[in-house]
Amino acid sequence: MLGLLKTLAFSTMLRQGAVGARRRLRRALICGLVAACGGLTFLVGVGFLLAFGHEALALSTDNQTANLVFGAGLAMIGAIAIAAVRATGKPSSGQPLEAPPAMTASLPTGDLTSDIERLLSRNAGTLAAGAFVAGLLMATRRR
Repeated sequence: MLGLLKTLAFSTMLRQGAVGARRRLRRALICGLVAACGGLTFLVGVGFLLAFGHEALALSTDNQTANLVFGAGLAMIGAIAIAAVRATGKPSSGQPLEAPPAMTASLPTGDLTSDIERLLSRNAGTLAAGAFVAGLLMATRRR
């Protein structure tokens, strides 16, 4: 695989000139490095936010409750993400959607709203479970 990449890079350098290809390769490498550093910084920031949220919940309640709430919340977020990926990976069945409820009937009909309607109709149970967990989290803050 590495030999194939070297051959492709060499043929590209011959076609476009060694200086221009080297400059583009260096720019792509720098952009990739900056993106990797940005992603790592983002993940560290999310980790600190999770740790701070857990600590704040543990101070307002007890450690076991904080562990249960954060564990359930993270599990539900993971389940929602998996369900969303599986739902977007399936081709549409081609069947017409049911008539929208009266409150959403006044929304403009465009590509974005029809996509959102399809997504909400396929993932209604997952969204309800997510709302339930969000309610649990908000209820623990009020105690």
